[in-house]
Amino acid sequence: MNLNHAQDLSQPIERLYTELVDAVASDSRFEGHFTLNLKWAEALFAQRGALLNLLAAGRPSSEQALTRLNSHLILQSRWLFQRLNQFIVLSEWDLRRVEVLVSDWLEALRKAMLEAKSAAECLELLEPFSARHVRELAALLAGTAHPDVRIRSEEYSAETQLEVLRLQTEALVPPVLDMGCGRDAALVKWLRIQNINAVGFDLFHSATVGCLLADWFEFPFMPEQFGTVIAHLSFSLHFLHQHLRPEGDAKRYALQYMAILRSVRHGGCFAYTPGLPFIEGLLPSDQFTIKKFGIDSLPIDEQVMKVFAQSLGESPIYACHVVRR
Repeated sequence: MNLNHAQDLSQPIERLYTELVDAVASDSRFEGHFTLNLKWAEALFAQRGALLNLLAAGRPSSEQALTRLNSHLILQSRWLFQRLNQFIVLSEWDLRRVEVLVSDWLEALRKAMLEAKSAAECLELLEPFSARHVRELAALLAGTAHPDVRIRSEEYSAETQLEVLRLQTEALVPPVLDMGCGRDAALVKWLRIQNINAVGFDLFHSATVGCLLADWFEFPFMPEQFGTVIAHLSFSLHFLHQHLRPEGDAKRYALQYMAILRSVRHGGCFAYTPGLPFIEGLLPSDQFTIKKFGIDSLPIDEQVMKVFAQSLGESPIYACHVVRR
């Protein structure tokens, strides 16, 4: 089976699975009835023969495409957890459970398409299993969520990010790195349209040119690599969280914070929000200049920010530019 053709075939399955994930995202305590739209069954049933070949395990012609589809659905499930609480860290058991749930749902889809004589019958067979799948995802989410702080992961426009961070496009020193660029990579796209050399990375794949799949501990920061490093509600938010958690991994974040600063060229800056007052004051003044910019608010629950402020002794709601001298 041609891989490009298989990718086209898998799209209606991926879109249907997105609907399942969105059901959990809209109500993470989902326990009720889940209803699939007939249009999904009709779209699938229209390509019934080809999709059954795609979903048939053990066929060499479809094995690569099926592996790719399975990986995409697992990634969608993992993205669900991050959307609802970006501080969630899935254990090996959690990841294995997600893999099993996705594999079981694909097998249920295959059986429904194999046994059904019409799109409506396919829907009738698949709907109960899909409802159970949604409930099991919701239960897994409930078991992994940190009870102390829950902050959703969102995508923001380039204009919003630059405004919050008090960055002027014409003043950016290239090349620019966006840490945690998101799947949309809105800022990277926008900067590249402005003919600014910009790249980014995120835990989740982005199709945007210049964006890598990586986290901030894996990314190979090199000395004087970037003119501007940007982290809008990403690295500094997680560093702050780890600093305030009794069992947090603040030391690891502190070491990486310094690695990021070393990757900034002289005259460039590391711009981020929220602020990190507990480490900014420790930076040597002959090497770095700290600039803080007040902002009215951040899209974070007010109670969470109050907890942060009380623990730190001051509010971290500001944008910070650490300029390398």
